[in-house]
Amino acid sequence: MHCFKPAYPPARHQLFAWTSILWLLNIARELSWGRVFYPNGTGGYLRLKDIWFGPYVYPTIAVILIAALGYFFAKGLHKELVLWLKQGILPALDFVVLIIAAVTADMIEHHSGNLLGAKIELFEELGELAAYFAVLCFMFNVVLNKQFRSNQPLYVFKRRGM
Repeated sequence: MHCFKPAYPPARHQLFAWTSILWLLNIARELSWGRVFYPNGTGGYLRLKDIWFGPYVYPTIAVILIAALGYFFAKGLHKELVLWLKQGILPALDFVVLIIAAVTADMIEHHSGNLLGAKIELFEELGELAAYFAVLCFMFNVVLNKQFRSNQPLYVFKRRGM
């Protein structure tokens, strides 16, 4: 007999688990899609297209994202986000920061030229750190924020003119 009532519905647990895909992609990005394991002997790394698995990296990322989105919609997890949107509690700032930070880190690494000079790696790493922080904030919002608990009505916690 169960005397323990879970604090969150299964959809929220699945949504939380879904963020692991973002973590895995961030880790792979941090490892330059595996290039760090192939130094070129001069202190740098081989170009992605020169590594045996290089041509498969971006198609694999696309397949992972498409499969994750397919699962996301097939399991009805989008309904959870729609509910949060209707109630005004979606942690949208976390998603915005994630997208901006990821795009910024990529732009700095690949398209900044010599604009930032020797500090280019520092700024790229700061962008990646902000992306990791955004994913972590989303996870904390879903797990720890009392607005997301199923045993309490969400409308009670909606902002009241603040």
